[in-house]
Amino acid sequence: MQQFSDPPGGKLQIVDQSDSRVVISIPAGGKKARGIGCFAVLWLAITIPISLVFLLVDDADWEGGQAPPFWGMVAFFGLFYAVGFGMLYAWIRMRFTEVLVAVEPGRLTIQRTLFSRKKLKRRELADDARAELAVAYTSNDVPVYNVSVGTTDGDEKFGTALSRDEKQWIVDTINRFLGHETSTLAGLSDDGWPTICDACGGELLTGENKRVCSECGKVFTADVERTATSTASNRDAGRPWGDDGTGQITDRPEPLAPYELSPDSKLTIERDEPECLQFSYRVRLPLIVKVLMGGFLLFFCSFWFGVVFTFLYDILTDPKLGAMRWAFLAFLSVFVVVGFVPLTMFLSLFLGRVRVMITSENLTASIGVGPFRKKKSLACSLIRDVGTGPVGTSRGSGFGSTRTSLLQGVMVRSSDFPLPLTVSKDTQFNNEVAGLVRYQLSHLGYLKPND
Repeated sequence: MQQFSDPPGGKLQIVDQSDSRVVISIPAGGKKARGIGCFAVLWLAITIPISLVFLLVDDADWEGGQAPPFWGMVAFFGLFYAVGFGMLYAWIRMRFTEVLVAVEPGRLTIQRTLFSRKKLKRRELADDARAELAVAYTSNDVPVYNVSVGTTDGDEKFGTALSRDEKQWIVDTINRFLGHETSTLAGLSDDGWPTICDACGGELLTGENKRVCSECGKVFTADVERTATSTASNRDAGRPWGDDGTGQITDRPEPLAPYELSPDSKLTIERDEPECLQFSYRVRLPLIVKVLMGGFLLFFCSFWFGVVFTFLYDILTDPKLGAMRWAFLAFLSVFVVVGFVPLTMFLSLFLGRVRVMITSENLTASIGVGPFRKKKSLACSLIRDVGTGPVGTSRGSGFGSTRTSLLQGVMVRSSDFPLPLTVSKDTQFNNEVAGLVRYQLSHLGYLKPND
């Protein structure tokens, strides 16, 4: 009986495996579906109040005393409702659908369960069928992939909301069961070069002593030893981040226990437990960065809220609007909420704090002021390395100029996405942040002390 590697991330499971079949369980959930859900809620939050006001307002309140045809307005707003509820349904399916994938010689079975409702689909596998990553859609010009398996009735696709490493593990597992034992399953060519971009998942094009992503343009060079292997950890370790050195880890500070922090440390330990370490620090950026970013954000917020509140005053004081006033207020409220985004960014530059929490499952970093915080979480099992390195570059001026590092920072590398924790010239501060993270990850067994 074949033995398959453990799935990454702690969510996927092999619930049954034998020489005759392998069954993979994909639980409900997926962070990559959040964007669709948030956009759908925002879309409907605008469409519903505006459409109700237009549909329910009396004819006398319309200019000329005659409202547009009722069914014409229903058809017009129906398009907006269809888009909103369509995106909401797509989010519900991605967020709450549990999937069981069973692969047998010559047959693929997929069972989808949504709120106790099960849908079973059986397909005959095509000759020499194999699994691969296929583009499901693009987000901000970056492709998002799913798992595609060829059958006699077309390709069956699933797993869009999973992480890049989880999708690759499913592809590798299915192909191994079907007897496809090649190093390219892990995103490496036979000579050890990566074939898939670790930033966006795009296909890499071959160049002279380098590989270039066809989607995002990222360049992979041969400045590290290449090995043909199918393990996720070695795949990640054998890939540089780019051609300018940005994002590479150049130093790995020794693990630092919370009680070993210096008395003048700028870090605040908030929780120190065997299964949870949480610390925070004030946002630290060079003064020139704060001045430039703060000045721009202050100007933008002043202009934005100046225009919004001018319209708000006109709406509240215009006696001719009648019941239409509520439609305009509902529409304008969206712009008020949007304006709080750059306002929170401005306050975070000078008053914000960064909070890092490491538990037995996730590393979570958040930045903001009070309850207004932006969070980013990363499964500890996907973390490959933690250290310091250059996070900002400048090309310089003149003929033959080269890029030089401007800022250093703490970077967390993973098989899913890179997570920067600091941007600072303070070496001691960077080493303390990296040391605390390495200490807790080593304590939890996710990172070797000498990695």
